Amino acid sequence: MVIKYQPKRINILVAMARKGLNQKELGVRAKVNKATISLFLNEKRNRSITPKTANKIAEALECDVLELFDYQIKEVNKMYEN
Repeated sequence: MVIKYQPKRINILVAMARKGLNQKELGVRAKVNKATISLFLNEKRNRSITPKTANKIAEALECDVLELFDYQIKEVNKMYEN
């Protein structure tokens, strides 16, 4: 099973504004590379991140992770050949 989080960009930007944080400052607080934050906030295509990273960002913004991210659970089927 694989869990991926999709950012709710508007909610994250609002939470950042409430805290007075820019992308760099959020990265420092969350201990996440600024480039990672920039990618999922600025990219037009959907960019998913790991649950660990999503939780770090939510903690840094003092928000519930589900306020900031949607998640998908995917079953991974592996075929083994003998």
